[in-house]
Parts: sequence; structure tokens; C-alpha cells
Amino acid sequence: PTGRVFTTREIQQIVNSARHFGLHTIFDEIYACSVFDENSKFTSCRTALGSLGDDVHLVYGLGKDFGACGLRLGAIYTENEFLKRVLPMIVFTGQASVQTQRAFSLLLSDSTWVPKYLEAHKEILRQQYLSACKHFDQAGIPYVESFSGFFMLIDLSKWCITQDKEGEYELWRILVKNAKVVLTPASDFFYQKPGFFRLIFSACSPEQLHTALTRISNCLVKME
Repeated sequence: PTGRVFTTREIQQIVNSARHFGLHTIFDEIYACSVFDENSKFTSCRTALGSLGDDVHLVYGLGKDFGACGLRLGAIYTENEFLKRVLPMIVFTGQASVQTQRAFSLLLSDSTWVPKYLEAHKEILRQQYLSACKHFDQAGIPYVESFSGFFMLIDLSKWCITQDKEGEYELWRILVKNAKVVLTPASDFFYQKPGFFRLIFSACSPEQLHTALTRISNCLVKME
């Protein structure tokens, strides 16, 4: 959950490394249209690689960019002929309804509405992110710069009683109990340095975000 945007070179390096060990690579591009940094640009693995071959696969869903998580509508792009034959049989019982497919077919075909929606979507993310950054800068709370997605990593290692996973989870419990704010310990995402937490800044109004951030910083001040 770093909010980073991979470059063409990084994508190629990832695939080359996987191929060196005989592994397949799956790119989940579900945040493709949520790059809010004006100086960053999303590059699909399809663009970076040209041909995916049999060992690279791309998945995408409408749950994030279009806020349609509950509809479970997505797609997989692959050039692997075996997967093309097998996947229709696997997903048969979990496919999206005809009504859902029809609704989003019409929505995505609206060449006037889609660009306007995505621009507004990115602007809201940008403003929420900048608001969070401003608060953390004023409160002296370090964070990892983000360029896309709905979240950012904040460094609360200074307030961890011990610099390990146990200390991280103890701070998590303190924030839940005293600040009434639930963050996600970065160790849940296999982040190696303890004390980092994922903050989602997109799932609330500006006023709610301000309240949550104030609660976090006030709680940390009392721990000092």
C-alpha cells in the first residue's frame, strides 16, 4: 500500500526476474485510473512489455476506480491459450449478472461522462491526500510519499514501545482504544520495518478525515 507507480523499466525488471526463476507474473491494475499525482503516469504491463507471452497475466476490476466493489465486476487478460480454455469453466458460477454487465457496458461507453468522472475522482483523491500530508507535516509525523490509490503509509515507529511486530500491534490497540481510529499495520502487507501503518484517506469526507487525523496526533502526543 505504498501508492507507488511502477515505471516501464521496473515492470520489465519484475517480469525478467520472475522468468529467471520460471515463475508467472500477475499484474493487478485495479488502481489504473486512480493516479492522482500530476507528475506521475500509469503504465500498463501490456504497454511496457508489448507482448505478455504465456507467463504474464493482467487483471482489472471496477471496484476501485469506479467504486463498484459490491458488484464484483472484473476481467483478466492473458495470452496463455491453456488459461483461455480453463478460466471460462472456473468462473462460470461466479460471473457477473447480465444486468450488471449491461449497466456497465452503457456506462463505459459514455465517452463524455467517463473522462469527467475520472478527472473528478483523481482530484478528490489528490485533495484528500494533500490534506493528510499537511496535517502530518504540522504534527511531525513522517510518511511515505504517495502518488496513486486510496492510501498512504505513515511512520509511527517513534511511538512503538518495542521495534518489532508486537510493538506495532500494541500501538495499533492503543490507537483503536484511545483514538477510536483503526489503521492497518504494515506488517500485514509484509512490510519489513515495524512501526508503519496504512492510512486510507479516501473512504470519508474531508471533515471526517480531519477528525480522524486529529485524534491520531492527539493520541500520539499523550504518549510522548
